[in-house]
Amino acid sequence: MIPCAAHFEPVLVWVSGEGVEASYNPATGAFENGLAPIFGKTVWLPGVEDSPTVRWSGHNDASKLELRLNIDAKGDKWTGRGVVIASGALCPFDKMEGIGTESADFLEELVSSVLPSAELKSYNLSVFDRFNVTAGIAFSMPAPSPDSFDRQVLVVGSADKGVNSTIDSDVLLYEQDRGAPVTLRGTLSENIIITLNVNDDALVVIPANINLTNTSGTFSLNSESSEGKVTYSRELKLSQSHVKAKEWAEFRSLLLEHEDRTNASIYLK
Repeated sequence: MIPCAAHFEPVLVWVSGEGVEASYNPATGAFENGLAPIFGKTVWLPGVEDSPTVRWSGHNDASKLELRLNIDAKGDKWTGRGVVIASGALCPFDKMEGIGTESADFLEELVSSVLPSAELKSYNLSVFDRFNVTAGIAFSMPAPSPDSFDRQVLVVGSADKGVNSTIDSDVLLYEQDRGAPVTLRGTLSENIIITLNVNDDALVVIPANINLTNTSGTFSLNSESSEGKVTYSRELKLSQSHVKAKEWAEFRSLLLEHEDRTNASIYLK
């Protein structure tokens, strides 16, 4: 069982057996196979344990989501290939499992959250279990429309099922002060690495490099442009699962950098 205060979260039942590790919500009938739904939650086995304990907190190994994408950024339609690697609380096993289009739907939603209007063309699962998922993907997307200066602007979004999806809705970045702690589902990492293959004569403007480290974690941004190629790497690491109220300013600063459009924009002409 997974006990918690009823006015914060419902009480869930952990179902464990051959081929099944899942959470069940008796109130709604929702059944989610996989460990991500109970990652970082307090679990109690009545008759076996004397007190509840947190399972799979991620203190030793961060829950990770990584996208490595290589894009042929020429012409009106861009094509690309890449790999998605996810683990722990960010493992999408429960969302991808099924006999229909669950895996394809999830991967398309993920890649299109990072690359606007991207469409999944194919995928291949090389690792698929309750702790880890690794998938190769092929995709296409329309070239960004020119802005008023005739520049194509690629805005690299945050992953829809990444770190942001695990943070409670009452964590509001516009608040400069916070009186309550922030509890995460373990330590978390989101890394987006993009290689753009562009025309040799393309004029490119890339974001400035950033390396911000504090008690809550690290935000790093590294981009480089050479003849015919642009490389872009953005990583957010949250190293604490319990952020005290007095640490809010440092925690908030990492997320603000992570969400800053300036840090996500690549200009091509």
